[in-house]
Amino acid sequence: MKTLFKIFNYTKEYVLKFWFVEIFKIFSDQKKLHSKILNLLGVQPFRTWIAHKIKERNQRFVIIDMPKNMKAQMEENGYVKIERALKKNQQFFDLRKECKNAFDNHPNRNYVDDKDASYIWINLDSKELKYYPRIKEFLHSDLMELFYNMSIYNQSQRISFNEISINLHRVWTKKGFSRESNQKLHTDIFFPSTKGWLYLDDVKNNEGPLVYVPKSNKIDFWRLKFEYKSSLFSNNDSGSWRITEKELKTQFKNEKILDVKSNTMIIADTMGFHRRGDTIDDKPRDTIHFYIRKSPFKFY
Repeated sequence: MKTLFKIFNYTKEYVLKFWFVEIFKIFSDQKKLHSKILNLLGVQPFRTWIAHKIKERNQRFVIIDMPKNMKAQMEENGYVKIERALKKNQQFFDLRKECKNAFDNHPNRNYVDDKDASYIWINLDSKELKYYPRIKEFLHSDLMELFYNMSIYNQSQRISFNEISINLHRVWTKKGFSRESNQKLHTDIFFPSTKGWLYLDDVKNNEGPLVYVPKSNKIDFWRLKFEYKSSLFSNNDSGSWRITEKELKTQFKNEKILDVKSNTMIIADTMGFHRRGDTIDDKPRDTIHFYIRKSPFKFY
């Protein structure tokens, strides 16, 4: 009898701890909850709705210096495209040359080799920037200030500039593949998240440009239903849900292929559906990549 009582107490304690941890995760930046019961109860769309309401409330108090047309574009479509981002051609050419040199010669390049694509990431710490004066100049430019302000507006959070992750990014699809895993329409996470790219080369519509679904950054009944369904049935354990062609055509009609000239900057809310565009060869796409993703449940 005592043994049964001990087993009962142990089981009760374990269950209470488990549920405490799972309920705590509701208000975290964890993309996906792994509790089938919580997902069945609709906690994932609830998290999405709460995050949206927090943004909606906070945005009324956000005061930043940013062009009104960019605010409107970000709010309405989910992205902003800025051509000829650096106004001085020589400034861009020098920056591009420095980045290309880093891609080819930096000793601490992070190389990722997937089945269908390869990536090079280069994180430059503050000590290294003295060897890359043009990159350092860009990081202190009006463009990065614009991205910073856009992130504050989009996420309606207190954000420190130091919280922005900045790196050099090269990606190419391997021969024999026209589309890899990141070339399927997906959302990064269930709350507003801001990413930016400065393109170092022209990227045509068949060379892997950013593809974005306009207005997919909005929260409505369809999106909440999508979050609920995906939390239960998606095979993607990362929580970056994929959208089907049928869902795209039914709900949004089309996607926008954002082919660019070199020296173009794009800022996007990656809560909206996006992907890297299709490719016909293994030409690399080089960018300066920057992003900030801060949980709306952090009130500091």
